[in-house]
Amino acid sequence: MPVLIELESHHTVGQQVHFASHSPDGKCAVVFKDDTEVGYFFAMDPSAEGDKVRDGVQIYDVAGVADNEKLVHIHIGWSKDSRKSVLLINGVPQAVFDFDAKRGYCQSGFPEPLGDGDWAKHSHEWTEDTAKLFV
Repeated sequence: MPVLIELESHHTVGQQVHFASHSPDGKCAVVFKDDTEVGYFFAMDPSAEGDKVRDGVQIYDVAGVADNEKLVHIHIGWSKDSRKSVLLINGVPQAVFDFDAKRGYCQSGFPEPLGDGDWAKHSHEWTEDTAKLFV
């Protein structure tokens, strides 16, 4: 999966953190957030008025993570065209946002998209084709 890594950091699951990453062209953004109970990944529109969040997926429930006191390695990367982003934890893809298709994917498949906007037309289900978005 050819990925341009824009953010690299370490994180202890269950500790509050907020990592933001902008696409290389600056037109899209994503945020990884751990609020001490749940880890989320959000697709953002930096140019939007008001609420910039377009979609969000749950990465983990802290209580359900074995060895949650250990550091994990976080990477946020972008496709070469700046239209897709991936969140990797310890080198394993956990979530992808495709800004052209207005669709998010995650390993948990949770939650079901909310609302009635363009980003709410598809489930967040991870498929075998998800990683192909970076080919």
